Amino acid sequence: MHGTQGTRKRFVIIGGGPGGTNCATYAARFGADVTLIEKDIVGGAAHLLDCIPSKAMIATGGAMSMMSEAAKMGLARVDVELDFDALRTRIGTITTRLESSVSSLLESQNVRLINGTGRLVDDHHVEATLADGSTTVLEADVILISTGSRPRIPDWAAIDGERLLTTRHAYPPPELPEHLIVIGSGVTGVEFVHMFNSFGSKVTLIVSRQQVLPNKDPEVAAVLEQSFLDRACDCSWVLAPSEPRWPTAECRSIATTAASPRVPRTPRHRLDPEHRRSRARSGRCRDRMGLRQGRPQPPLERAAHLRGG
Repeated sequence: MHGTQGTRKRFVIIGGGPGGTNCATYAARFGADVTLIEKDIVGGAAHLLDCIPSKAMIATGGAMSMMSEAAKMGLARVDVELDFDALRTRIGTITTRLESSVSSLLESQNVRLINGTGRLVDDHHVEATLADGSTTVLEADVILISTGSRPRIPDWAAIDGERLLTTRHAYPPPELPEHLIVIGSGVTGVEFVHMFNSFGSKVTLIVSRQQVLPNKDPEVAAVLEQSFLDRACDCSWVLAPSEPRWPTAECRSIATTAASPRVPRTPRHRLDPEHRRSRARSGRCRDRMGLRQGRPQPPLERAAHLRGG
């Protein structure tokens, strides 16, 4: 990881998610002078603020479901109640421990951590804007852009963190909703249907494709759809008039109310939820980074070049 003159390679990484942190630790092992820029949480917002909390909540929901079946196993019935404060503390403890572990590893390898954002000035310079608003320009032999993604918010959904939520607001939400509508039927969407149904909420899943889990095996999707319906979850397909629908499960209509918000492309359906959670596709976090639209990004150095070859 040394240049032709024996100097250490200067490696600047924008984004401290799993990709950025793994790259930083390997580059440091090979002797590079590594600087990592992250504005939110070292270890990755998607990883520590989405993936880990969702699995913790699913485990809690599974425990509640198991307790509700205790009588069938010959045990005295046990009534359980969700403690949101305890659940929030549990998730926070797990997240903090993992973030601390990643940060400690990087610091032990002499990786410089900058709390802020990064922007490309040219092929060999990165401008870092720190949390206090000050800026510094970093020289780099190698630049890695690993900024991850964030929830893509539809124009018609003004997220308020109380009634209209993204995933970041729902781990867990401020209170358990009586009725939750999940917009988006990918992996994360069906996770929310499962966990909040386990918590006791009525859940409606809005599906904009021919099946839940788009691009997955239709037979698997059909079994999942039927499982949701058997558990009293509503599945509502929002399709264009000419778009076919796989005949996999019953499509249940949603009651209409004059005062409730309307979902685009569905003039026949109005929804009156207590909470709606938007789960549109994620968008890349690459705005204000010095990248031009429609222009190829600056080429990244190959791994072999990091060794000074």
